[in-house]
Amino acid sequence: FKLTLRSRLRKRGVWFTLAASANALGRSRIGVVVPRRLVATAVQRNRIKRVVRDTFRRISPPLPALDIVVQVHAAPPPRGDNRALREEVIRLLEWSRG
Repeated sequence: FKLTLRSRLRKRGVWFTLAASANALGRSRIGVVVPRRLVATAVQRNRIKRVVRDTFRRISPPLPALDIVVQVHAAPPPRGDNRALREEVIRLLEWSRG
């Protein structure tokens, strides 16, 4: 994650910050950072990670060869509001497409 988080390619949304850097693998990869100080319970942290990974997998067409790190920077909405999270992740991933 370190190289990607140092990258200057960044986009900030309401709840997430996306950092991206090119890779030589020919496919994109994703990492998710959810700090305990913002999201107290493991259940909520896992829900956020699951939504981000699932959205990344479902996006079509595939993204270019990038390493992407999605980092939570503000407390997300309460349980059950996965649609808002998913929409923000889609906006950020579309931005990374260039």
